[in-house]
Amino acid sequence: MKKIKKIAKTIRTPEKFKKLGHNPRHENPGSNRFFVTNSSVNQEMLTTLGMGDFDINNYIPSKFDRPDWVKVKDVALIHSKGLYAEVDILEGDCIGEYTGEILSNKEFEEAENDPSYAMKVGKHIVDAREKGNFTRYMNCSDVQANAQFIEYAYGNRKIAKVIATSNIPKGSQILIDYNTHAPEANKDHIFLNPEDNEQSFIDQYNRHRESYIALTLPQELPGLNLKANDWLLITPIMGFIYTGEDTLEDFQEDQSIRDVNLPIFKFAEDNNGAMVINDSFTLLMLTAYLGQIENVKWLVEHKASIDRQNHFSGNNALFCALAGYIEQTDAVTQDNYVEIIRYLIEKGANLGCHDKNDNTFLHLLLRHPNTYFKAVMDELKKKDQKYLKPLIEHLDDNDEDLIMICMRLGLENYLKDLLEIYPDYFDKKNFGGPRKEFQDQLKTIWNQKSTQEKQQLLEVFKKAKVQVNHLFTDASPNEEDNQTPTPT
Repeated sequence: MKKIKKIAKTIRTPEKFKKLGHNPRHENPGSNRFFVTNSSVNQEMLTTLGMGDFDINNYIPSKFDRPDWVKVKDVALIHSKGLYAEVDILEGDCIGEYTGEILSNKEFEEAENDPSYAMKVGKHIVDAREKGNFTRYMNCSDVQANAQFIEYAYGNRKIAKVIATSNIPKGSQILIDYNTHAPEANKDHIFLNPEDNEQSFIDQYNRHRESYIALTLPQELPGLNLKANDWLLITPIMGFIYTGEDTLEDFQEDQSIRDVNLPIFKFAEDNNGAMVINDSFTLLMLTAYLGQIENVKWLVEHKASIDRQNHFSGNNALFCALAGYIEQTDAVTQDNYVEIIRYLIEKGANLGCHDKNDNTFLHLLLRHPNTYFKAVMDELKKKDQKYLKPLIEHLDDNDEDLIMICMRLGLENYLKDLLEIYPDYFDKKNFGGPRKEFQDQLKTIWNQKSTQEKQQLLEVFKKAKVQVNHLFTDASPNEEDNQTPTPT
């Protein structure tokens, strides 16, 4: 079966979104001349939408569409197009309906169409490859999505509405989770952020040229993929941060707040001596990596984006703080990083963000265990269980979730913490459907353990009051092997 878009509730969807789609802002369009009906589609509307080159005969409007709220623009980063908000869109707003050619499953399979624009809706396929509306231009992000497909009954058929799952400020790219996953694609994946505009790196630099100065980096910053003598384009506020002599509370430049979310660019020269910008990172990533807790707090208070990811690695401020922590050996310095991580989580950092290897922050955390991170686990326990369960089930590029990693590495204390959050992880009903295949993976990890290691795991399972006999046939060892393990 071809991989096509699916409608699914995700960890970013609160229960209240079950009732979305009845916002009075789009119940009564009033005098809005672009509120779409079949007869109102014209070339002027398509040009205003940024779809001037789209065949008007292939445009399929919906009464739920708000083309006056959006515009299709080129996205230089991915050499393609994207959909951007032209007004402030509110959480819960219906942006439009995903439209296209309606096909049966059999018709779609026989047509051998490119599945990139296809979505399963009810019992049919909506194929927007050639026909559709502005929603066909929404780019995918499984962790930065600010909109979601939600299925509704309309007349005698099902439709997919596009609903904003957070406030989307004017100028932001509208991103949506396609609910498809191809791990092999992550290696070359470009991580998009809602804050990214349509401009290339060089265009962004030229637009704010007066805010930048060139700097040759005096030392290596491996956590940011920077080497000594790399060339950077920095803002004055970054220069202030990099010296580390004072906190940003002492920085009085008028443009400081405006520059909070301006990226720092890594650049080189091509064979003709022209500037080539090939990477970027944020001030918050830098301060988190350097362990500057007061500067991290100042930036967040001044609206720095916590979840913004590097376009190529997928790393965000939380990843950078962990990278800085790993490089340290001094306990006092490490404490600063733990405080930064706790602070970012407390301020709502998206723990579902993953890097190009499908590692979330929690996956990396478990691979670098330390007693300092009991504080981090305590912070996680404050989160809603419905939010944390999908994080625990998230698979890295080794197809391991957090429970599997703890079992394989013998991290009994972390395993105990995770089972407190997700006590029904091993329930039979939890391994039906798409998770059924992971039974074999758990059994493989279990069978590779020695008798003593199995006993230690059984002690954890016993304390957590979870049953595993249905998965591990020798989960009750022979009496001669049943020694009480040393608590970990």
